[in-house]
Amino acid sequence: MNTIYLVVPYSPKSIVSHRARRLTKNLVGAYTLRWFFKSKRGWRRWIEIAREIRTTRPKLIYAFKPDKWAFFAFLLGRMIGAKRMLDTGDVRVALARARGAGFWACWTERLFEVANQRWADAITVRGTEHRRYLKSHGYRNVFVIPDGVDPSHSRYRCDPALRRKIVGDREVVTVGVMGTANWNRKREMCYGWELVEVLALLKDLPLFGIMIGDGSGLSHLKRRADACGVRDRIAFVGRIPYEDVPRYVSLMDIALSTQTNDLVGQVRTTGKLPEYLACARYILASRVGEAKFVLPEEMLVPYYGAKRDDTYPERLTQRIRLLVQHRERLKRGRFGPDLVSERFDYRVLSRKVRRIMERVLGGNDAPISA
Repeated sequence: MNTIYLVVPYSPKSIVSHRARRLTKNLVGAYTLRWFFKSKRGWRRWIEIAREIRTTRPKLIYAFKPDKWAFFAFLLGRMIGAKRMLDTGDVRVALARARGAGFWACWTERLFEVANQRWADAITVRGTEHRRYLKSHGYRNVFVIPDGVDPSHSRYRCDPALRRKIVGDREVVTVGVMGTANWNRKREMCYGWELVEVLALLKDLPLFGIMIGDGSGLSHLKRRADACGVRDRIAFVGRIPYEDVPRYVSLMDIALSTQTNDLVGQVRTTGKLPEYLACARYILASRVGEAKFVLPEEMLVPYYGAKRDDTYPERLTQRIRLLVQHRERLKRGRFGPDLVSERFDYRVLSRKVRRIMERVLGGNDAPISA
C-alpha cells in the first residue's frame, strides 16, 4: 500500500490539523497515512522527519503550510522521487507585511513560499482569487479546496439555556463575530473591531453583540466598548472548544465576516464563513474573497482599502437597521446548509482531494471536477 506523508506544522488539535484530517479521510484504507505535527523536540524533529521519509519512502508528500518544514520535506521528497502537494490559505509574504513584520521575516516567508510552490506538483488553495493570483504568476495545477465543515457537526443548534446565560432575557437581535482577535498595531484593528463600532452607532436599537475568540486584541476591544458606552451590550465569551462552536454560532441572528480589501483578504475563504452558513445564520460580509462568490448581494457590504475602513461600520449599520425593522428577512440565512452541502462539505472536498492526489500520482492531466 502506497504511503502518503502529511506535514502539518501545527499542534494536533489546531484548526489546520482538523482540516488536514478531514481532507484526507477519503484516503484511509487506500493509502497508508503518516503524520508530522508540530513538536517541542527542536532539532531532533529534523532528524525524525528525515528518518521517517527515508524509511517509509512515501509516494507523495502533502504539506499544509509553505514553511521550513514543507521545504525540508519537499527537498527530501525530490531526492527519493516522491510527488509533492502543498495546501495554503494565504499569500504568506503579503500576510507578514500586513502584520508589520520586518525585512528579514518577510524575505524568509517569500523564500519558503516561492520554493515550496515551485516544487509542488499540485497546490490546493482556499479561495478562487488565490488560484487566479497563482496562475497569473505561472503556476499550474492549482485547485480550490475551501475551508470546510462537517454538516453532521456544524448545524443550527437551538440552546435557550445558553442564550439566557450569554444574552439574558432581553428581547434583542444578536450580532456576532468569531475569530482570533490578534491586535494589528500597523492597522490598529483586529477581529471584532467593527462589532463594537456598530453597537456604538446603533444605541437606539435592541442589539446585543457576541464576540467568540481570544487574542491580544480583546483588551483593546473592551476598552473601546467602555469608551463607547456599550460594554454592557456585548459578551466576550473567549475561546471555546470546537465541539461547542455550532451552539455559540447559533446564538447569532446576524453573523459578521470582514476581510480587508487587499491581497490578504482577497485570497481567503476564512473558516468562519462555512460555519456561519452551516448554522443557517444571516451573514453580513465584506465584498472580498470567497464571500463575494457564494453570498447573495444583499449580504455583501463594500469594504475599501487594505487597512481599517472607518466608513465600513456605517454601511453595516444601514443593513442591520433594516434587518431589525424587518426581522423576517433574517430567515433568508436558511439557504446556508444547502450551499454547504454543495461547496463546503468535507466529504465533498475529501473526494476532490483524492482525485487530485491520484492525478498527481498517475501523471494524469485530466480535469478535476467538484
